[in-house]
Amino acid sequence: MDKQSSLSTPAVSAFGTTASASIPPHPRQKKDADYVFFELTRSICPECRRVIDAHILLRHNKVYMRKLCPEHGLFEGLVYGDAQAYTSAARFNKPGTIPLAYTTDIQQGCPHDCGLCPEHQQHACLGIIEVNSACNMECPLCFANAGAGFNLTLEEVEGILDHLVETEGNPEVVQFSGVNPPFIPTLSR
Repeated sequence: MDKQSSLSTPAVSAFGTTASASIPPHPRQKKDADYVFFELTRSICPECRRVIDAHILLRHNKVYMRKLCPEHGLFEGLVYGDAQAYTSAARFNKPGTIPLAYTTDIQQGCPHDCGLCPEHQQHACLGIIEVNSACNMECPLCFANAGAGFNLTLEEVEGILDHLVETEGNPEVVQFSGVNPPFIPTLSR
């Protein structure tokens, strides 16, 4: 930074006395952030699962979530690859549809009380049943980091479906996850 002699001009104080006021040689310049703050939401720390505030940010036509855990620091991740599509989808927002029944009580709050508790603002739009967590790593597309695990019996799957009908009435969609026929002999019939 160049050194310049400071400029002085007389100034009148609130008491009517004259004082010398210095004008800085280079006033500081404000600059814009490299993102647009879109909305505030709640999320969890990926380390300790503490519920924390999260900012939804728009940057370079992408949507990011930034959150700060007091213990584990700052996290930021890509949420959506097209900011224009993300923001225009808000016109489809509507009041939540309350489920017919809740499956858990509120004890510790989200995310610790898994299941549909009375704090949920929306019913289950998509029932996902993980039928199998064992894996042969041969699926062309994988939604989970699976390995040796469990296989649900047909009776267990039927019980889960009955429970879904109890909370949803007439579910429109159910997704079976982890369905790899060689690993699920009871469901392949």
